Amino acid sequence: MKKLFLIFGIAMCLMASTKIVEPPSRPEQLKVHNINQVEMTISNYGVFGQNLSGSGCWWPIGSGEAYIFGAGLWFGTIDNGDTLVTNSYIPNNGAHETEPGLSGTNYNDSYNVIYMYGDNWPAPVDTFPMAPQDHVSHQDSWCCFNDSLPWFHDTEPIGLEFYQTVYVWNVSEIEDIVFFTHEVKNVTDHTLQDCYIAVVTDCDVGDEAAAPNDRNSGVVARWYVIDSESIFVDNLGYQWQEDPEAGWAEFPGVIGFDLLETPNDIGMSAFKRFTLSIEPLTDPDRYETLAGYDFMTGLYEPYDTFPSDPTDQRFLMSSGPFDLEPDQGATLIFAVLLARWEGIYQTPDSALVLVDKWAQYQYDSGWQLSVGENSSPDIIKTSVALSPNPCAGNTKISFSLVKSGVVSLKLYNTVGQLVHKLVQSNMSAGAYTFDVDAGGLAQGTYFLILETPYGTVSRSLVVLR
Repeated sequence: MKKLFLIFGIAMCLMASTKIVEPPSRPEQLKVHNINQVEMTISNYGVFGQNLSGSGCWWPIGSGEAYIFGAGLWFGTIDNGDTLVTNSYIPNNGAHETEPGLSGTNYNDSYNVIYMYGDNWPAPVDTFPMAPQDHVSHQDSWCCFNDSLPWFHDTEPIGLEFYQTVYVWNVSEIEDIVFFTHEVKNVTDHTLQDCYIAVVTDCDVGDEAAAPNDRNSGVVARWYVIDSESIFVDNLGYQWQEDPEAGWAEFPGVIGFDLLETPNDIGMSAFKRFTLSIEPLTDPDRYETLAGYDFMTGLYEPYDTFPSDPTDQRFLMSSGPFDLEPDQGATLIFAVLLARWEGIYQTPDSALVLVDKWAQYQYDSGWQLSVGENSSPDIIKTSVALSPNPCAGNTKISFSLVKSGVVSLKLYNTVGQLVHKLVQSNMSAGAYTFDVDAGGLAQGTYFLILETPYGTVSRSLVVLR
């Protein structure tokens, strides 16, 4: 009996001397971008398209018709042999592993908020030297968040800071678009290897709890002909449904995500879909998904682009792999697009093409549709000539630039695969001619894409044998 009392006493002493550490509460803030036709909820901790009661992206403005239940970023890496993934949004349970502010600072500080133009813009430069001070759109916002607190991770933090800028214009051509820019910075003292970054979204078109009937797909690279114009689309994921939605004034539209800029110009290296019942829930499974593998079979299947069966769908668009050195940043820029398709186009992706064209133009032109514009700008036309065309050997490509800037000249085949990168450099204004040897190309049609600071021009090249 004395022995039992002694053991009990020791246990009580140990419990009394052990401090149980409770995870801190996070000072979470939400704001809504609402200057154009898209009402988009954002947060200061990485989740977007979600408010406190659920869906947080509505279109058109004032309709209450929801298109996103929640979305955010995933970042994965192999760190000293450990497979780690930081999530700013987990579709399965709505959780997030990121918190407001810079790494190592007090997350309760009053300056860890969303700064929005027209309200409390800009962020204090002495606290956030990386924050923009000039606004670009009609409703810029900026905030930062990090993954440094271990309480909120399944495994452990990676050591990242995220700087988020959102652009929204009240201009007719891009009134159905919201632009997100994320820079992710490595704040550790070592290189993060084999990194992937992704936008992950649970796009609920309407009430998926009542009627889980959403479908999704992706476009890796494809040419479309819309109104007799050939338009190239790549790095696009989209979701739609083929049934009316109860209580909605119009047939549901289609929502798309276009990756406009990725680390090292990698593009969309994987498009993976999952559902509520089949979702990667551990860091190794999530990393496999980011890398383009089926986490259930281990097979490398990077593009789940065949249209899904109707159900409650989610998808991930990732880019990688790349390494991130200490204090180095990686940038992901994407546009959220919405459009009507039923009764107008045969397929929902076709409805996004013209909207996507304007999103691409706005990005390529350095945000040309500025806050001073109320209508389309006078787009600077660039002419491109190929001679001879058709050709059996060499051909000359001629074009002129009226402004200096970064210029890209690439050749694609008809399935959207990059055949040759001819130019990728900062060029001065002037006339240019390049000789291209087409002798090694198979017979067929190719597409030449010239990207300039003020627009994109495409021309077809026919190779004969």
